[in-house]
Amino acid sequence: MQLTPRIRESRRIPRRLIFGTVGALSAAILIGVASLSLRTSPAFADVLQAMQSVRTATWVETIIESRSDGEYQRRERICARLNPPALSRTAVDGWKTNGQAGPTPGMITLQDARGMLVHWQKHERWDLLPGWNGPGGGTLNIARQEVLRNLLGPRDATAGSKPIAGTPIETSHWERDTVQQNGHTFLRFHKAYGNQFFGGEEAIWADPETRLIVRREVATRELREGKEQRWRSVAEDFRYNDRALVTSLDLAPPPGTPVQSAGFHFEDRRFGIWDSLSKAQRDQIVRLIDQTVAAWGKGDYPRFAEGWDFDHTGGLPRVNQAGKVIVQTADERQVEWRTRVSRMRSKPVSTKADLQNIIALKDFPPDSLTRDLGFWSLPPEAADLLLVPTVVRCPLAQGSFTAMRGFFYLRRERDGFKVIRWDFGW
Repeated sequence: MQLTPRIRESRRIPRRLIFGTVGALSAAILIGVASLSLRTSPAFADVLQAMQSVRTATWVETIIESRSDGEYQRRERICARLNPPALSRTAVDGWKTNGQAGPTPGMITLQDARGMLVHWQKHERWDLLPGWNGPGGGTLNIARQEVLRNLLGPRDATAGSKPIAGTPIETSHWERDTVQQNGHTFLRFHKAYGNQFFGGEEAIWADPETRLIVRREVATRELREGKEQRWRSVAEDFRYNDRALVTSLDLAPPPGTPVQSAGFHFEDRRFGIWDSLSKAQRDQIVRLIDQTVAAWGKGDYPRFAEGWDFDHTGGLPRVNQAGKVIVQTADERQVEWRTRVSRMRSKPVSTKADLQNIIALKDFPPDSLTRDLGFWSLPPEAADLLLVPTVVRCPLAQGSFTAMRGFFYLRRERDGFKVIRWDFGW
C-alpha cells in the first residue's frame, strides 16, 4: 500500500489583514526614518544646549573694520570659562592699517569676579579696574551669560524689531546647510537681517557629532555720516575643555608686584563737578549737548556750528589709528565737521544724547587720562576745560538702538560754554 502524503491547502489570508500588515510595516519604517531624521538634523537649539555644557573654551578672533579712511585688522586669542565666569583676551598682533602692521600692544586682559585685570607685558605693569555698576549700567564684572554671548556671538540683534522711518528691519530665521572643509563635513547655521541703515549676516559652523561650534562669522554694515562702514569678525581654532590652553584665566601678578587700582569711572558723578555747578550751568550744558547731537543726526550744520568754537583746541592733540598726530587749522576743522555733518542729510536720524557726567579736566587723574583718553599729559591750556562723557543713541528700530559713548570737551567763554572737540567712535 502506497501512502500518498496529504496535500495541505494553503490558508487564505484576508485582504484586510494583508493591507493592514503592510500599512503597519510602512508606518514603522516611516517612524524609524522620521526619528532618524530628527536625530541627524539638529536645530540651532541643540548647538545652544551643547555650548552650555562646555567648561572652558579658547579660540582666535580676527576683526576687520573697513572705514572711509582705510581698513583696520587685529587678532586676539580669547579664553573663556563658564563656572566661575571668566574671560581673557590676549593680543596676537596690533592693528594693521591698510596692510601695514602696527606695534603689538603686548596686553592681556582678564575679566572675572574682581573686575578687569590688565597686564601690560612690555612694561611689566599691572592695572586693576574693580568690578562696578554705575548710573550708565556699565560693569567690569563678567557673568556666565556674558561669557556665553562671547562664545555664541551677537545673535538676534534685531529680532522682533519694528520699522524705522517706514523701513522695516528684515530678519530671516536660522537656516541650516552643510559645508565641507579639509575633508570634514560641518553643520552651518546662518541668517541675515537689516534695512537701509543697518544690516548683518551671521554664520555658525558646528560639529555634527558634538554640536560644538568650530567657526563663527559675523559681518555687519552700518551707515555712518552718509558713508557705509563695514565690520567683520571671524572666530576659529576653537578648543574645548583643555585646561592647559586657558592658563590666562589664572592671570595674577607675581607676589610683591605693585598693582595700580584704576577706580575712576567716567559715569560716576562722585568724580565729577555735577553737584558744584549751578542748575543754570547744568541746564546750559545739557541744552548744548542735546543741540549738537540732534543737529548732527539731522545733517543741520548751521545749527550744529552754533555751539562750537573752532578757534581753540585746548592744546589736546588728535591722532589717527596709526598714531600719527593730526594738525589742523581752525578753517580745516570747520571744513571737516561741515563735511561730516552734511553727509547725514541723505539719511537723517533722530539721535538722542544721554549726558552722563561733567568732569573738570584739571581734577582728572593723570593715569586715567593716559589710559582712557590717550593723552600722555594734560597741556596747561586744557586745565579749564570740561569733559562731558555722553552716550549717543541712534534708533535702528522701535525699541532698538545703536549706542556709542563719546567725549565732549567744553570751554568756558563769556557767553557760556562752547564745544571745542567731540571724540566718538561713529
